[in-house]
Amino acid sequence: MHSRLLTFGRIEGGAAAVYQALRRRIGPEGTLVVPTYTLDLAADQPFDLEHTPSQKTGALAEYVRTLPQARRTACPMHSHAGIGRNVEALLAADPKCSLGPGSSFEAMHDSGFHLLLLGCTFQEGATFVHHVEANIGVPYRQWLDLPRKLVAPNGEVEDISCRYYGRIKSQPLETDLSSLENHMGDSLAMKSVSLGRRASHLMTLQALCDGVSDMLAHNPLALMSRPAQVSNER
Repeated sequence: MHSRLLTFGRIEGGAAAVYQALRRRIGPEGTLVVPTYTLDLAADQPFDLEHTPSQKTGALAEYVRTLPQARRTACPMHSHAGIGRNVEALLAADPKCSLGPGSSFEAMHDSGFHLLLLGCTFQEGATFVHHVEANIGVPYRQWLDLPRKLVAPNGEVEDISCRYYGRIKSQPLETDLSSLENHMGDSLAMKSVSLGRRASHLMTLQALCDGVSDMLAHNPLALMSRPAQVSNER
């Protein structure tokens, strides 16, 4: 689940109330996973999965991360925190794999997870799309081996190389998932509920994978756009 609580205005009880509502909906047998990414963590800053806070993933995700029953994957770039019986599958993911084969994204896909975008757009929360791009291979991204530091369970700091499927910065393109959101909205594979000008979306990861694959098969640049040209004229 990716979330943007500001969409809903003031919520009595805050993130805790939203979490409890989700738990009741999912039920005791369900598993809730949230992003706890640390993409802005410097290469020389150790990633401690128990204590390093998430970055730019929202108040609800950070609240879930800090719950005593939450378990967090060890990737120093794309970690996830989860609560529920299927979290063990994520914990087995390779911490050196940020996206693609061996990552926690693959574990969630293989375990039959859904994606809930709670009050946020695809552009804001559909990080799983980049995992699909990594599996397919796209002309605007490339595999990078990035140095990171990971705090091991014994407290020692290990140097690791994290595999990341990053943008080729020399190309004048920007990620634009609005067409994908429209594509999924036209299908019967996604459920959406609107609140004002914003919406929440629910779909299986397999349906999202199929949607991305279909679009990229027809156009390898379907998820990109060219930045608007800034005019110097007065």
